[in-house]
Amino acid sequence: MAVAADYPAYGSDALSALAGTTLDAFTQPDPEDEDVEEEQQNAANGKDDDGWDAQGLDGDRDGDDSVLLPNGDLPNTLEIVRAFDLKDFAVSPVTTVEFVPVQVMEKWAKVFAHIALALKDALDSPGPGHTRRIGEALRWYCGAPQIFLRSSSRGDYHRQGRHIEGRLDAFIGGNYTTFIGWWRAKCERAGRMRKPRKRQSSDQRWALCVQQIVRSFVGTGLKKGEGGGVGPTGARTEGQMMDKHPQERWQPLEPVADRPHGADGAGLSLCEKVIAATKPIFGVGPRGLRPGHLKPLFQGFFMDDEAREAWPLFLDLGRRYLDGVMPPWVRRTLNKELLTPLVKAAPPPGREPDCRPAKGRDMDISGWTAETLPKR
Repeated sequence: MAVAADYPAYGSDALSALAGTTLDAFTQPDPEDEDVEEEQQNAANGKDDDGWDAQGLDGDRDGDDSVLLPNGDLPNTLEIVRAFDLKDFAVSPVTTVEFVPVQVMEKWAKVFAHIALALKDALDSPGPGHTRRIGEALRWYCGAPQIFLRSSSRGDYHRQGRHIEGRLDAFIGGNYTTFIGWWRAKCERAGRMRKPRKRQSSDQRWALCVQQIVRSFVGTGLKKGEGGGVGPTGARTEGQMMDKHPQERWQPLEPVADRPHGADGAGLSLCEKVIAATKPIFGVGPRGLRPGHLKPLFQGFFMDDEAREAWPLFLDLGRRYLDGVMPPWVRRTLNKELLTPLVKAAPPPGREPDCRPAKGRDMDISGWTAETLPKR
């Protein structure tokens, strides 16, 4: 009977010669190395990892536990957002402030510029790990409103400003686990306290009407008071929204030719005007990005060089969105719309109201597409 002593030492040249193979065959490949090797092979074949689904149904969407520390804690690096699903950042469970407080405008512009530049660089960095880099940068871009500009449950304007400044300072200082921990706790609390929405009563609608009129939004206030309000949550309302807003798999258009070298990018001359003219209560979608979050980027006078680059970087992302440079899954994520069921008319007693869908995009998409999409 053969024993271990009858064979050459493991990992020796004699053992590999006896087995008729190389030493590498005795070591199992690391899964991450296999992924890198596959990406390198795809790149050599002209595929890279850019063979994205034209309808944007793929991409880096799931959280990645491999970024966690051995004890399960979140890492204090920019990769911290990869521990969460993309939808956690694309759909905000918390309310964001309508305006960026004056005392933190420059810090907000600096942080926004850093995040926008990271997304731009990720889009421009083909090769192994391309999708992973885009996914990380996209999480920061989509989550910026709720991470930094979420509204506190109570407190005046100055207290809101102090809270926002603390989050921005933590990002600038590299204390990522600190403010991501704050954000995570707030989202979990919002999930626990969420209740099914009931149909708005007449008293509630007129109370909202008065609030808007006091803020000088007379037309908007009257519409809220005289309208039917927002419908209740439930299977019936959801069924109405699906029937009146059917989901269809569209056929992708033919590829568009690349823009000639040296040609001007997509025109965004109306972007600033549209954002400046949009009321603060409008132009907000599922990410919570409001016009008041973007106005400081072009209205502010900043001393910080990075802060002054925020608006040009925002426009650069807009051109990439319009030119189709962004992968379909990135555009699909940014294109998400906030759907609200508005009651058409008061229903008979004991009957569910008939609702119509009203959609709202985040302000970046509304601004970028102002010149390209016809008004409806």
